[in-house]
Parts: sequence; C-alpha cells; structure tokens
Amino acid sequence: MNQIQERVADFIKAYPPFDLLKAEALTTVASSIDIDYCEKETAIFKEGQAPLPHFYIVRKGSVRISSNGALIDMCDEGDVFGVRALIANDTYLADAETDEDCILYKIPLAAFKQILIENPAVTHYFTSGFASGKSLPKTPFRMPTSSSVSTHFMSGMQVVESRREVLCCSDSDLIKDAACLMSKRGVGSIVIVDKAMLPLGIITDKDLRNKVATGLVEIHESVAEIMSSPVACVPPDKTQTDYLIIMLTKRVHHLCVTEDGSRHTPVIGMITEHDLLLLQGTNPAVILREMDKATSLDRLGTLRKHAADLFKQHLKQELPIGATCRLATAINDRLLQRVIAMATETIGPPPCKFNWLALGSLGRAEQILQTDQDHALVFAEEGHQAYFLTLAKMVSDQLEQLGFPRDPADVSAENPKWCLSLNDWKKQFTRWMRTPDKEAILHCNIFFDFRGVFGDHTLHEELRKHINHEQTGIDLFTALLAKEAVETPAPLSFFRNLVVERSGTHKDRFDLKLRVLLPLVDCARVLALTHAIPSSGTTDRYEALKQKLPERTTLFNSAVEATQYAIRLKAASGFRNSDNGRYIAPDMLSKLERQMLRSVFETIDDLQQMLKLSFQTDRLR
Repeated sequence: MNQIQERVADFIKAYPPFDLLKAEALTTVASSIDIDYCEKETAIFKEGQAPLPHFYIVRKGSVRISSNGALIDMCDEGDVFGVRALIANDTYLADAETDEDCILYKIPLAAFKQILIENPAVTHYFTSGFASGKSLPKTPFRMPTSSSVSTHFMSGMQVVESRREVLCCSDSDLIKDAACLMSKRGVGSIVIVDKAMLPLGIITDKDLRNKVATGLVEIHESVAEIMSSPVACVPPDKTQTDYLIIMLTKRVHHLCVTEDGSRHTPVIGMITEHDLLLLQGTNPAVILREMDKATSLDRLGTLRKHAADLFKQHLKQELPIGATCRLATAINDRLLQRVIAMATETIGPPPCKFNWLALGSLGRAEQILQTDQDHALVFAEEGHQAYFLTLAKMVSDQLEQLGFPRDPADVSAENPKWCLSLNDWKKQFTRWMRTPDKEAILHCNIFFDFRGVFGDHTLHEELRKHINHEQTGIDLFTALLAKEAVETPAPLSFFRNLVVERSGTHKDRFDLKLRVLLPLVDCARVLALTHAIPSSGTTDRYEALKQKLPERTTLFNSAVEATQYAIRLKAASGFRNSDNGRYIAPDMLSKLERQMLRSVFETIDDLQQMLKLSFQTDRLR
C-alpha cells in the first residue's frame, strides 16, 4: 500500500464493520477507495434516485439523511451510509446532503462484494440496519466476537438433551415392585404416571431410605404412599444453567421433562443433578450450595464476590444477557433468603405468615450489580408490625454490610410505610389507583414491580390479583401511568455527543438509567398492567405482550433486545468503574455502541408514541 492507502486503512479499521476485517481484506478495501471533498449543502444522492456504484464513509464532517424534509439521521466520523440501495438493488429511500464541509470515502460495491461473501459478520452489520440512509429493521444486536469463549463458562449455556427412556409406573403399583424396577434398570428414581403418561409423583432412592427402610411404610404398600408430589416439571432443550437454577430453587435433584414443561402434558424425559454435574464439572451451583450452608455474613460476602467475578466473565465473553440475569437473580435471591433465615434464627420465628418483596431491578429479575436495596414486606395478620420491622432492620443492616447500600429514598421494609399487613397493602394500592395524584403514580411505578423472594408466596400473589382487579375500569389511572412513562423522550436527535448531565457530580456523563432503562421499564409496566400480565420482569412483560398484541410483535421484539442491551451496557459500565453503572462517559462508548444506542432510542420512541396514541396522553393535564 502507498502512504494514502495506509492512512485510509488505519482510519476505517477503527470503525464497524471494518474492525471485523483481517489485514488482507482491509488492504483490499483501502486500495479501492476514492476520496471526495464536498462543501456544505452538497447533495450526495436524492430520494428515489437509482443507486450509485459505491457507498460512503464519513472521514470528516457530517451528512444529513432526510426524507421529505424530515431528519432521519446524522452521520459523522466513521459512519457508513448509502448501502441499502446497493445491496437491495433499489432506489434510495432518503436524501443525503452534507451538513458541513466534508471528506467522504467512496467504496465501490464491486470491490466489496467478495468481502461480504467471506465475512458474514460484515454482511450482518449492513442487513441489520446499522448503515444509515435506509429502511431496514432497527434491531439492536450483539456483533459476533472473534474471542474464544472458555469451556468453563460456555458449558452452562449448552442445551441438555433429556433421557428419553424414563422409568415409570402407576400409582397402584407396589413399592416392592417399583424398587425392583429401579434396581434392575440401575437408576435412582421412578416417575409415577397416569394412563395418559401425565406425571403424578416421583420416588427416589431417598424416599426408599427415609420412608421404607426406616419401617415407616411397608414395602407391600402402593407407591402412592411414599411418592413426592407434585413433580418438578420442565420443558425440553433448556440449558444446563437453566436446569441447575430450577433444581436449586426448588431444592430437588430430579426434574421431569414434559412436552410443555407442565404437569398437564406427557413425560418425555428425566434430568438429574448427576447428569448435569457430569456434563458441566465446575458451575455456579457451587456458589448457591455454599450460600445454603453459610453461617456468617463474611462467608456470604465472599460468595457474592465470587458471583460478581462470574457475572463479569459472562459479560466479557458476551454470553446471553438473559441467562446471566437469571443466574444473578438466583444467586441474589439465595443470598437474601439466607440473610432473612439467619435473622429469624436470631430474633425468633415470625408470628404469622409473611412475604419479603423485592422491588426495583431485583424485583424485575434484572439485577447483576450490587445496587441499592429496594424492598418491602407483607404479613398475613394485623398487629405484628413490630416484629417485622425488627426483622427488616436486621436484614437491611446485614445487606448493607454485604455491599448493598440502603435506598436514599427509604424504599425499605424497615420503613413502617412499606411494612404492612396484606389488608393494609390492599387498601394502600386501592388509594393510589383510585386517587392517582403525582405521588401515587410515583409509588405505583416503584411498588408494582414487586416479586416475592422469601416466605409465603400466596401473599404476593394475592396482592397481584388485587391490583389487576382494582385496575379494571380505572382508565384515568392507567392513562396517568402512561403519561409518566412518556415524560422522558428518547434523545433521537443526539449527534456526536449524547445528552449528558450539565452539572453536579455526574457532569458530562450520560444517564443510562433515566434516558434508556426507565422508559423501557415504564412502558412495559403500563402495558402489562393494562393487559393483566402478572410478570414483574421487563423482558418477560414484552414477551407476554406479543401474545396479547401480535400485530406489535416486531416492536416488542425490539423492546426485548433494547432492554437486554441496556442491562448489559449498565452492568459492563458498573464493573468497569466499580459503581452502579448508571452514568457513562460518552468517550468510553465505541462507535458500534453509539449506533446501537441510537437504535434503542428509536425503539423507545416507537413505544412512547404507541402509549401516547393508545392513552391519549396529550389531553391530560
């Protein structure tokens, strides 16, 4: 290469998708490039025009992409535009005009075609809509990485094929006969099924030891006398980590695989803990098991640090963020459960049933970093608040020692306002929903994302039913929630610099929580409430909404991916800066991350426009 071509190659290799190319391909591209010097307001191409034989990279300056006078995009240094028409062999769908004096690199498609063929990731970049001046699906996605993923971390993400030959018997068979079948087959369990092969219960070696060998039940009794029921059922073809989390959450060692994962379809396989350990070797289950056995805060703190290292590695290796969130939720839940259990051992057993409610990111099962405590408590019977406030104070103290700071807004179960009986919680929700002033809407946005973590789960289920019942017919309440959800518009017009904080501790930093996560969370909450979707998780809500509003499937798919991308970006920022990840320095974002954020902003705008139209929020004062 000559000196000019070397400078061109050095420039383009810093920007996607050219950063995916090897040296030889970069040389080919750089050698084919022509350079244009354009003055301000120079037309590059017009809407409806036949495609030119090349596409463009902005070397210096900026280019406006517009349609019928409306700004679609602004391209600056490193941005690619004019690709869609070439790939689709169609006319341009927008105008491109320089916004200031520019230097543009022109890449002939003829010279680039072989590179597209040999580099699927580059083709993916263009066809996924990241090159400007186009009408393509604006779907955030994770660019393929060339880094190798270690077997240790990938193993948990591999799909498990369940054993197809499951040992079964009917509930009228004798224990003796069932034990003989287990012995003959050399297995440690047998599933009890009805005539339609639906699972009724399960007997394991442990049942035979504890109930038969001890003489509690005679060997000539029916298996129904000793079987464990209901059976823990799962769908087929989940990952090893998914199955391990279910086992540890349900505290079982066997999972019955059915056609749809419920007890209402036939048995098709069996997954045992032994199967998974043989497949995985070392896995996150060790952390969960050790938390169960921990007797001190120091031990729990050490285990949570191990978990943080695990999550950090997941992000580094770009494993699916959904699986990382599920794993983090299981570990955070288990830590909280152990802290509460130890506290009740100290102050004595609770006087009535209760449920500890996780709120915020943990309530939505989206907490990877150790962020502020957000929780509440519901108990079954009146007159016991004093005990539960004492419990909440002790748990909050211990969580703070473990690295979870108290919430500055005092959203905590140790606050008497948020430690209430079931009846008082119902009254509180009713007041907020029937007289929805600004403070009530704020509280609903906080407390509607609850999830039961410890105790009697029927209590939080009762609360969820009450909310859905009260919401029916209260149009003003949902409209005000929707209005609040669209109060922070997506910064669609950001160009070169993101909208950053203008003063204070976080001056010149981008607020990822306010500008990205909260709008996605708020929109999902309003729509889930309107359609009586019980889930508190943002991505779960959008997934469920696809069934309720199938005509919006494309938008909800984009919302799922936008949420997952924002969670990943926040977690990566938090681990990098040893903070909660909320504020990001714009200069730390790569070009691709900026482009993906732009796509996320468009998805947020589409969601907010949907709410404005559906709830007529512009009419509310």
